[in-house]
Amino acid sequence: MSSDLPNQKLNQAEIKFVQYLLESYERLFNKVLIQRNSDEQDYRNLFHSDFYLVSHRFMDIPRFVFGTEKAIQLWETSWKDFYMMPSKYSAEEDQREKRELMLKSANEKGYFDGYEGIRISAKGNRFKINNVLIFNVFEEGDKVIGQAALFYDTTPVI
Repeated sequence: MSSDLPNQKLNQAEIKFVQYLLESYERLFNKVLIQRNSDEQDYRNLFHSDFYLVSHRFMDIPRFVFGTEKAIQLWETSWKDFYMMPSKYSAEEDQREKRELMLKSANEKGYFDGYEGIRISAKGNRFKINNVLIFNVFEEGDKVIGQAALFYDTTPVI
């Protein structure tokens, strides 16, 4: 499953959110996630990165506004169906309380390292995400506008 994102015209709000995400990572961990270029190219480069990264923005309920191509493939969905999906639905119902507690902790500290949890794809396949780094996404200043989850390893759950 491949995304048509590289052929789409990106809107400025999506591009700006990714800039905030990249800046937040650099600020929190004092290192770069990807080599930076122009704002739109940064978006595309992050999308095609060789790691899993998903991010939600705080709204009425937190909703996904970014995912790498690799993450969208892991969730066995399309960009169209992933974008704006309530992020809580990425976890099975019995996993949501644990997820919420971790997100709250990350929000208070700025990040949470070493999270593991079971997730479910759009096709019903279960997988474990391992050694996940959750971090806040800051708008200019200290206003937290969302959170991102970065990980490199998953394990199928039968």
